[in-house]
Amino acid sequence: MIRSLVCAVVTVAALCAPVHAEESGDIAAIRARQLFIEGKADEAFAAIRPLAEQGIPRAEVILGFFYERGIGTSVDPALAVEWYQKGADHGHPAGLHNLAYSYENGELGLPKDLAKAHELYLKAVELEYAPSIHNLARQYIYGEGTAMDIDLGRALIERAVTLGDPETISDYAYILATGDGLPVDLPKARKLYGIAAAHGIDWAMRDYGEMQELGEGGPVDLAGAEEWYRAAQATGYVMAGFDMAELLWANAATLPDRQVEALAWCYWAESNGPDVDGTDYTGRCADPAAVRTPDDVTKAQAMAKTF
Repeated sequence: MIRSLVCAVVTVAALCAPVHAEESGDIAAIRARQLFIEGKADEAFAAIRPLAEQGIPRAEVILGFFYERGIGTSVDPALAVEWYQKGADHGHPAGLHNLAYSYENGELGLPKDLAKAHELYLKAVELEYAPSIHNLARQYIYGEGTAMDIDLGRALIERAVTLGDPETISDYAYILATGDGLPVDLPKARKLYGIAAAHGIDWAMRDYGEMQELGEGGPVDLAGAEEWYRAAQATGYVMAGFDMAELLWANAATLPDRQVEALAWCYWAESNGPDVDGTDYTGRCADPAAVRTPDDVTKAQAMAKTF
């Protein structure tokens, strides 16, 4: 399940919809969005607000996002909903989607209402909006807000995948890798994780690395696993750093000269946790450190600071 507030790096859902070059107001909204991307929050808010007040749908949704996240202004959930609603009333799919997501999760002061979320997702799906197709698919797969329909859910999520939404591709890979809602299909999961990883989705990079390390859905590829663990770790994904330690420990017989490095990865994870899921790596390095020399431990602690 995803809230479509980001696309590519840090753009709101409204920014991910197709651009209509003939709409000068829409282009102005995109320019205001660019200020946000450049870190100029105050300028972005000052630029987007008058456009939203003119009734430009994309600007309305962006302004809603700014109020939701406090970008260039104070956080105001009520105003976020108000502007999302305006965008939705004007037929903007991201406005519909963000309202649906808020109802689905009981956020922004709205009551949790899965049926209402389903209704709004359906409207956005009619506009071929990939994040909504994805979330609607999950509703059918898990029977949330509507009757369970596994076949329809699978068809919808595959449709969203064909539209190229990286978060959808990542989530579908996870579902197929774990059997959470659909039958396990490791080769397909591995292929999809590879696509999502190439789009820079941190947890997809980490999971793709794990499948390569363990030979799930394809051959064992330790070099590939290390590449993707490192890529995920570079984004700050702590689990991937600890995965590097475990990979090197698991292959100590063939990689004896990298065991100090393994301990260093453990120290890095320990000092940068807890992870996004709450995993805390504190104390995980004690046992592996106990079998190293004091000089090795000192080297590992120094090396960890370079990662």
